[in-house]
Amino acid sequence: TRYLQESCRWSGVLLDGEHTNPLMGVSREMVYPDNVVTLFQRYGVPRNVDLLSIDINHNDIHVLHAILVSGKYRPRTIVIEYNCNYGLVRDMAPIYDAENVGFNEATCPGSSAVSITRLAGAFGYTLVHLLTPDLYFIRNDVLDATRLRHELRPSQPVFFGEGNVHLLGLRDTVAGMVNGLGEL
Repeated sequence: TRYLQESCRWSGVLLDGEHTNPLMGVSREMVYPDNVVTLFQRYGVPRNVDLLSIDINHNDIHVLHAILVSGKYRPRTIVIEYNCNYGLVRDMAPIYDAENVGFNEATCPGSSAVSITRLAGAFGYTLVHLLTPDLYFIRNDVLDATRLRHELRPSQPVFFGEGNVHLLGLRDTVAGMVNGLGEL
C-alpha cells in the first residue's frame, strides 16, 4: 500500500495498531472484527474501495469476514496475508482471539490460503494471484466488467482442499492490475 501511495499517487486510509503518521495518512487504531466497520465509517472508507489490504498477523480472516458480511463494503481488490506454513491443501483458521494481537510467532498462526479463498469466494471474489505471504482477490463483477479477465492466464494448478484450483497469473505487477480497475 505504501508503494501505491508513493508511486501511483493513491490516497486512502491506513490503520496501524502501533504507529501513526499524519503525513502518510496513518492513524493508530487497533482493528478487530467488532470495530472494523465502525472504523471504516469514521474514516470515510467508500463502499467500493479500490483496494483493501489486511495484514494483522492473526485475526485477518475474522476481520475480512466482518467487513464482507456487513454488506456495507465491497472492495474491488483484496490483499490479505495467509499462513504459508499450512501449505495449499490444509483448511485452517484460528479461533477468534481479541487478546492475540501483534506478531508473536508462537501464538500467531493466521489462516490458510484454503480458508481465506473459501471465504472470499462465498462473497464473490476470485483468487487471481498468490505471492507469499499474500493472497490477491478481485471481485467477480469487476473482473467481468474489465479487460482483466482476458489478460489473466491460468498458471500451474494447485491443490486447494479436495479440489484442483487454477490460480490466475497476471502479466503485470499488482499496481498495474489495480490501476486497470480505474476504467470502470
